Amino acid sequence: MEFQNGDDVASNLLKAQSHIWNHIFNFMNSMSLKCVVDLGIPDIIHNYGKPMSLSKLISSLPIHPSKKPCIYRLMRIMTHSGFFSQQNITENELEIEYMLTNASRLLLKENPMSVAPFVQAMLDPVLTKPWHQMSTWLKNEDSSAFETTHGRYFWDYAAHDPIFNRLFNESMASDARLVSDLLIDKCKGVFHGLESLVDVAGGTWTMAKALSKSFPQMKCIVFDLPHVVDGLQGSHNLSYVGGDMFQEIPQAHAILLKVPSMEFQNGDDVASNLLKAQSHIWNHIFNFMNSMSLKCVVDLGIPDIIHNYGKPMSLSKLISSLPIHPSKKPCIYRLMRIMTHSGFFSQQNITENELEIEYMLTDASRLLLKENPMSVTPFVHAMLSPIMTNPWHQMSTWLKNEDSSAFETTHGRYFWDYVAHDPIFNRLFNESMASHARLVNDLLIEKCKEVFNGLESVVDVGGGTGTMAKVLAKSFPQLKCTVFDLPHVVDGLHGSDNLNYVGGDMFQEIPQGHAILLKWILHDWNDEECVNILKKCKESLEKKGKDGKVIIIDMVLDNETTDESFETQLFFDMLMMVILTGKERNEKEWVKLILSADFSDYKITSILGSRSMIEIYP
Repeated sequence: MEFQNGDDVASNLLKAQSHIWNHIFNFMNSMSLKCVVDLGIPDIIHNYGKPMSLSKLISSLPIHPSKKPCIYRLMRIMTHSGFFSQQNITENELEIEYMLTNASRLLLKENPMSVAPFVQAMLDPVLTKPWHQMSTWLKNEDSSAFETTHGRYFWDYAAHDPIFNRLFNESMASDARLVSDLLIDKCKGVFHGLESLVDVAGGTWTMAKALSKSFPQMKCIVFDLPHVVDGLQGSHNLSYVGGDMFQEIPQAHAILLKVPSMEFQNGDDVASNLLKAQSHIWNHIFNFMNSMSLKCVVDLGIPDIIHNYGKPMSLSKLISSLPIHPSKKPCIYRLMRIMTHSGFFSQQNITENELEIEYMLTDASRLLLKENPMSVTPFVHAMLSPIMTNPWHQMSTWLKNEDSSAFETTHGRYFWDYVAHDPIFNRLFNESMASHARLVNDLLIEKCKEVFNGLESVVDVGGGTGTMAKVLAKSFPQLKCTVFDLPHVVDGLHGSDNLNYVGGDMFQEIPQGHAILLKWILHDWNDEECVNILKKCKESLEKKGKDGKVIIIDMVLDNETTDESFETQLFFDMLMMVILTGKERNEKEWVKLILSADFSDYKITSILGSRSMIEIYP
């Protein structure tokens, strides 16, 4: 956001809000990557043999015809994330050509070093669901959030679920394939002269096979749990042994304990680029951890605890203030470490004794304080509810069917219908929208008074519980404010002298007003629906019989804005695509809607960071 020079408070508030949004929606990077792998997009582009236009890509995908526009939006966020590059960039999206990058080459299924199985395993619901239970697990004595979710230890679960066991073993093998050749090439001296080696937890032999081939005089033993190695066949210098490393490990000249992280000698560009690409993929796979760690911090009330302490708070003091199980005390340091790295806390008194490190709030975590009038905590809770995150696992399935959204594919009904029939989620969602409105309302009115000055009446369409309208009614006592929303939203709400509530359907008729306010409404709907809404707005203005206007507050996509702000816009666009039927639009797309609804003129003002105000006139 850019306001008048010197308005640091407004600027910092909106930057902090954008920072929180990006962390809430980090999981979209993970799930978009999973969708790209599920659809085999890297393989399709690779097999095409040259840069591939969007139109060619779409025609090669097994998707429903209604989902063709969604592929551009998926490719846009994945290009922004570094998995594809573009050429022939024109206004015609279908002519844009896509090429692979080092990262997407590691997703090719035929690449011997492919990490595609690792993507699919790590983002399987079996492994992502436990993250919703983090705060619950920290309060109980279970060994892991996985156990809290699934009722058994991870290894026990894998042993009893052959499908997941195979998926997990393939993911571990894919990691081993990438590093094995590099390891042997750079570290031959480590293995020379060894007579025997035991690869502990060696999985399905990927690493040991490479070693046995490179060092034929060395006897290699793969040692893993019985259900992992059962049925695997060795060779003259490769054998398999089942057992438990906590009980006994087979004898050998060397014991290999491999973990999936390595650094090689400087100067080896091939190895360096491979490992950078692998790290890039890992970071995108695990982006969802940023989202769920933020949710856990909010669930535990950590920002409020530090704030109420009144000064920098040591880790030991923080731990003693949290309602956690004694066995989980060491976990809080690790949670705070990643959240400090993510900019939600700062540190002082940094010593080798972790318990003495002191934590302070940042602009972002101050917006998570429950008593802060501008708190976005309800937005965190709503957006990271399983109701909202589960549909992302269905992206590739949804793209192949005729459902309007992945939300419908997951829950069996449209989003708004679901909200109307689930009072608990309805309240959570309305609170999240109100929390957003509280943050921007004062800033909006302070900076845009002239937009509302002189108006006799305004109708806040989709105004929810009236958060925005209440501020308008208070700031402009002569302005008659009407909150117009679905009946189940406004039922039981009471107005004031210049504020009232009306239930109805904006697709049927909108109450008359001198101005119609659409704040964060049109991005929920597709182009045809938006034109219908705008036409209803125009009818309302014409019935009033005076010159009026429609005031739209929404995003205007701009890839020349700051990287973080553009990423915020891309996240919201993906949210609209997966949960609803809408989209975020650039100026050209907004103008098309405005003219299609028979409005004659418009004015766009960038006022709220990633959002803009669009005034349109009949």
